[in-house]
Amino acid sequence: MATTEHVVIVGGGLAGWRAAEELRAAGFDGRLTLLSDEQHPPYDRPPLSKRLLKADVEASPIHLAREGSDEQTLDLDLRRGVRATGLKPGVVLTADAAGAQGEVSYDALVVATGVRARELPALSGHPRVHLLRTFDDVLDLRRSLDTAQSLLVVGAGFIGAEVATAAHDRGIAVTVIEALDVPYQRTLGEDLGGIVGRMARRYGVALRTGTGVDELIDSTESVHVRLSDGTSIEADIAVVGVGTVVNVEWLQHPATEGATGWEAGVTCDGAGRALGLDASFGRVYALGDVAAWHDASHDRHLRFEHWTTAVDQAPVLARALVRDLAGESAEPVEPLLPYFWSDQFGRKVQLLGRPGLADSVEVLHGDEAADPDEPAPRKLLAGYFAGDQLVAVAGISAPALLGRYRGVLAEGASRERVRALAAEIAG
Repeated sequence: MATTEHVVIVGGGLAGWRAAEELRAAGFDGRLTLLSDEQHPPYDRPPLSKRLLKADVEASPIHLAREGSDEQTLDLDLRRGVRATGLKPGVVLTADAAGAQGEVSYDALVVATGVRARELPALSGHPRVHLLRTFDDVLDLRRSLDTAQSLLVVGAGFIGAEVATAAHDRGIAVTVIEALDVPYQRTLGEDLGGIVGRMARRYGVALRTGTGVDELIDSTESVHVRLSDGTSIEADIAVVGVGTVVNVEWLQHPATEGATGWEAGVTCDGAGRALGLDASFGRVYALGDVAAWHDASHDRHLRFEHWTTAVDQAPVLARALVRDLAGESAEPVEPLLPYFWSDQFGRKVQLLGRPGLADSVEVLHGDEAADPDEPAPRKLLAGYFAGDQLVAVAGISAPALLGRYRGVLAEGASRERVRALAAEIAG
């Protein structure tokens, strides 16, 4: 298609980069600009906690640009160190690293600003407390790990568990505190969360659940905190992994404020078109961690902070945007199937589907032993059901098993159908 339109992508992470790639693959040949608030070329984030904290791994980012798909071949105007500060109809307001302000006009806007690590007010600003979201965060944390003998991790989620694993493998004494009764209680449920907790303890990590940080005991030479259970812990350094905040503040404008509930992500249709906007803003789309896409299979808007979500959404959004610019009718869109994985405590934890929709969990393979002194099973797979419908599966050291359930999950199979498959596999 021959076009003079200008598409502006805000966000230099995986979602923004893949959107640029897929727009070119879909035939868009107009101007394409990508604004990234980091000085580094776009890079992959999962290795930050999964790989780059290891002592024997070089601290180098894994760039997203590939042969045949780099800045030049994409004819992409990549502006590093430029962040979006505001939005007006047809215009993104910007500021660079030196504070100079500017404006970038658009015919179509793609929002891919993702999320940032949530701070813990009690520890905010302490020189020995780290967050982990960017490559620069990794460099700072690696320097601290090189000399630390003890580490406090606040939050037993995926980031916290991966940091704890890397630190333990360096010979550092690690304590993890978690406010919930078991890790991943809201995501995986109590049974699987309890198993992950046993994995951590057997790996040699001190895990304390059902407590959180109440206050910081004044110290700059260590991180000394008082917990909600009345006890205290002191460590050389700390890492906070207590969730994320969506990067949507720059989108606020009198004509859009409150229109889409942006504090929970940009609400979109099933192809990434932003909903609830004043018509003067023109064509606006969103994908990745910042976007809540409509899931037709459950008639809900769902947001997933998963690597594969951005990858799967990018071609769908690109085709929709190109068709919209050409004035063509929208094409049918199949709901996407979210997937996440984490390597922690010597095991692989995988999650496929939408566990947040479930009201019950059933172990399909493996032993769900509730005794906290029992070891975690060698492999385990559980199904998550909303009523009688399978909505997610989670596995521990069971990648082959997980793959066997992808088909029945995609079709929203009944509990009876899932149990029959489990019996077939076990037989």
